[in-house]
Amino acid sequence: FSYSTGYAMYSSVLYEINYQDGKYLLKIKPDRVPDEDAKEYELDDKQIQEIIDILTKYNVSSWNGFDKVNKNVLDGNSFTFKLITKNNEEIYAHGYMKWPNNYKEVKNELNNYFMNIYKEENKNE
Repeated sequence: FSYSTGYAMYSSVLYEINYQDGKYLLKIKPDRVPDEDAKEYELDDKQIQEIIDILTKYNVSSWNGFDKVNKNVLDGNSFTFKLITKNNEEIYAHGYMKWPNNYKEVKNELNNYFMNIYKEENKNE
């Protein structure tokens, strides 16, 4: 899941989870942080289930195929959401100044969830 927050340098957010070698690896690039300073964390099964619960709560699977653009806005924000399940089912959505149902709620909950991990893991830096 990624989204833009404006057009200043590094004005985007990225949350990316990959399953590799039996581990869930989370990459976080907060707003106003350079791409090369993104952090990576390992997630456990409980955390993965909590994320799945957020996505299920807001019926994010219904976003699949969403691809809308507001052509009347020149300097707006965009988002991209891509999920590939272990069964190779894919949910893909993209928008520019157009949002699927429950977008703001999902964005807020994911921000809170992932940024709590980021802050907790980096509190001693």
